[in-house]
Amino acid sequence: MPGKTHRIVGLLIILAVLAPTSFARGPEAGRCISADVDSPIVLPDGSRHSAGSLEICMSRIHSPVASLHETRIDGHQVGIYVAQSAPNEEYAKGREPYMVFARSSAGDLVLRGYVVPDGKRMRAFRMGTFSKTPF
Repeated sequence: MPGKTHRIVGLLIILAVLAPTSFARGPEAGRCISADVDSPIVLPDGSRHSAGSLEICMSRIHSPVASLHETRIDGHQVGIYVAQSAPNEEYAKGREPYMVFARSSAGDLVLRGYVVPDGKRMRAFRMGTFSKTPF
């Protein structure tokens, strides 16, 4: 029976090594959305940037509910942020992705996340400080 035990342990080790690799490059990795923003932008780390073309790309799935997103303004990388992922109740009508901002008292647009089509529904990515309330 020692041979059978070694095979099971070997299989578990192989699965432990391969599973994170295949999961980290899920079907959404590499997906990008962009928008031309006409007001100063505040990113999840609190950094403030001039108005410009904002692009967010999912670069890696971090866990079943969080992923890493590379962020660029006018083509220059400005950060990589963690975002929580959750299905959205909204149907994928029109199937167009969109970004979610809040306007600060200074008039800046504070990036809260974005929403993309995911099958028949939309999937929301909430960036920055996480709470139980969406965006």
